[in-house]
Amino acid sequence: GTIVITAGDKELFFSDSETTVHVKLFVGSFPDWESAIPKEDGVMGTLSITANELDRMFSRASVAASPTLPKVDCELTTGNISLKAQSEERGEAVVNAQVNYAGKDLAIMLRPELVYQIFKALGTEEISVQFTDAATPVRIVAANSIYLAMPITPQT
Repeated sequence: GTIVITAGDKELFFSDSETTVHVKLFVGSFPDWESAIPKEDGVMGTLSITANELDRMFSRASVAASPTLPKVDCELTTGNISLKAQSEERGEAVVNAQVNYAGKDLAIMLRPELVYQIFKALGTEEISVQFTDAATPVRIVAANSIYLAMPITPQT
């Protein structure tokens, strides 16, 4: 079939006989995306683990997460991780494990459905999960990739 492309000042339309796709063009300066990635020199703790293993831990803990705001509370201390989720509807689930974590003790909240996507993409790959603090994106570093997971910050 034929696809017709129509361009406006700030939009494009791609159309065939059945479908039209509308794309808005953004013009202007964009923020420096590299500044959003936490730097390695600010890392306060690092967890070395396979993506599959961490995915299994998050899956077990998140069964009790609230359906309205799913979150998993993560506590990391030297050599240990504790993952906890709870809700009125589903009760409480806690996963404690000995892991290869070194660094400052840290408590952080993450949305499980966001980290699942990263873990699934990485599969059995060994990853380095780098933490700065409870409000800064978590760096998930694999052999050829860096992923970011935004923490949930509690309302004060």
